[in-house]
Amino acid sequence: MTEFEQVLDEYLDDLEQGASNVDEYLARHPKHAAQLKPILLITEGLEQGRVLEPSPAFKARARAKLTLHMQAHPRKSIRSGFAFWRLATSLVMIVLTMLVVGTA
Repeated sequence: MTEFEQVLDEYLDDLEQGASNVDEYLARHPKHAAQLKPILLITEGLEQGRVLEPSPAFKARARAKLTLHMQAHPRKSIRSGFAFWRLATSLVMIVLTMLVVGTA
């Protein structure tokens, strides 16, 4: 493991524990600061994204939009007779295929 990888691994451990932020860590490792900064900023942004929770207003808007969409585009029901014949035909085809393959 290279020195850079060790420094990065150490930061990830610190980030999990909430011990340091990007600026403090870059100040501690100026040798790798240019290479570390973009990686650390992305990592910090991803960590913050984990704790985001949608607001009740957003949930209500999303639910209302979904309801309107479902009402505007109702699901077409499959006739039960058609579904039965489709299933029966599929089963017959499977049985015939097994008989042909089994006798060959």
